[in-house]
Amino acid sequence: MVDDPTENDARKMIGVKRLLELVPVSLSTIERMEKKKTFPQGRVVGQRKLWFEDEVAEWQRNLQRASGSVRLGV
Repeated sequence: MVDDPTENDARKMIGVKRLLELVPVSLSTIERMEKKKTFPQGRVVGQRKLWFEDEVAEWQRNLQRASGSVRLGV
């Protein structure tokens, strides 16, 4: 049986500092978007909140695909 190569691939997680470099809005804006389910949900690991980098990147791609006006869903 052949293993699915994606099954063993670790997904990179990023903390709030890196997240805010990628998505330059305030943390409270991120939290509002998470609450409205318009932004990827962070996960609490230990005492830190982390986001999967690939989910944030997909959110950015979808934002670029959106019509001319960019609205963050705040």
